[in-house]
Formats: sequence, structure tokens, C-alpha cells
Amino acid sequence: MRNVEIKASVPNLEGLIRRAKAVSGTDGVVIEQVDVFFISQHGRLKMRSLKTEGKESHELIWYSRSDQEGPKLSTYDKITMDQKQRDEMTALLTHSNGVRGEVRKRRTLFIVGQTRVHCDLVEGLGEYAELEV
Repeated sequence: MRNVEIKASVPNLEGLIRRAKAVSGTDGVVIEQVDVFFISQHGRLKMRSLKTEGKESHELIWYSRSDQEGPKLSTYDKITMDQKQRDEMTALLTHSNGVRGEVRKRRTLFIVGQTRVHCDLVEGLGEYAELEV
């Protein structure tokens, strides 16, 4: 699969969320997200855990994306798994590849047409917006 995305630091996340609510006509969906990044020889590999409205889901995602500034084309594959599979796969990848890092965020997601608008509060890093088509 493929998408195009752009990310940027924002000075006022609450203001952005208010504008996204107005444009989308919704309150958005709040997602607690944890990404564990594994060392990968080709592309990037992460285990994503999501908690939305009390429901948990987990995805192993491989993707390739340049490090250039501005909009970026991403090519990716992902599989969905349950908690037990996530725990087993995380242990396996930690032993075989090693962990590069972990990112925790509180994301408010809005859909505007074909665009996903992410309003993110990233632990230890700050406030960000991401547009994904």
C-alpha cells in the first residue's frame, strides 16, 4: 500500500484541534498510541499498539519512506494481531533485530474528505500535525 504524508510541529495543538473539528464536522477520535521501532536493514519496522474508546489493537508495520523535508511518499505493509501475538512478535524482534526506540502519543484523528488529519501530543517531543492521503 502507499500514501503521502507531511508532518510538522505546531505551536498550538488545541487551536488545531478546534479547526479540525470545524472542518471535519466531528469531534474526532482519540487514540493512545505506542510505537516500538526495531532496527531494520531495509526500510523501517515498528510494532504499533492502539487504544481507542477502550478497545486495543496491534499492528506490525514495515514501511519505506525518505528522510527528506516536506511531503513524503510511503510504501508500507502491515499485519494486525492480538495481544498474545504482539507480545511474542515483540520479543522475537527485540532479540533478533534490537529496539531502536519507542514513541508514545495521544492522537486525535479527523477525516476530511480523503485526508486523515492527525493532531498529536508526542511524549517528550511536543505537539505535531500530520496530514495523510
